[in-house]
Amino acid sequence: MKTLFLLTLLTGPAHAEERALPAGVELLEVTEAPKGGVAKVNLDLAGASVRSAIRLLAEVGQINVVFTDEIQGDVTARLHDVTWEDAMATILLSKGLTVTPVPGPSTVFKVHPIEP
Repeated sequence: MKTLFLLTLLTGPAHAEERALPAGVELLEVTEAPKGGVAKVNLDLAGASVRSAIRLLAEVGQINVVFTDEIQGDVTARLHDVTWEDAMATILLSKGLTVTPVPGPSTVFKVHPIEP
């Protein structure tokens, strides 16, 4: 399986061209999806904003997300060799959140608390 990209928190002018990760995101590594499959990730979060974590995974999965105002807090997790979908579902559930499609002909998903 081929690694598509590896993002790590780097500092200094030698790494100015590297993409900086949000605070608390120590590692995001994405491996190429097998034909017809889903990309897998290695993700290490240490007190990262839940919004930042979900946005990163949405980028990997090439989906659009919008957050309701209630979405806040931090998440700490180490996930290795899981699909981006499983990583997102795990983080969402750990914070009592879910996603639903926005009505209409849209590819946008709303991130919101699970309703009781």
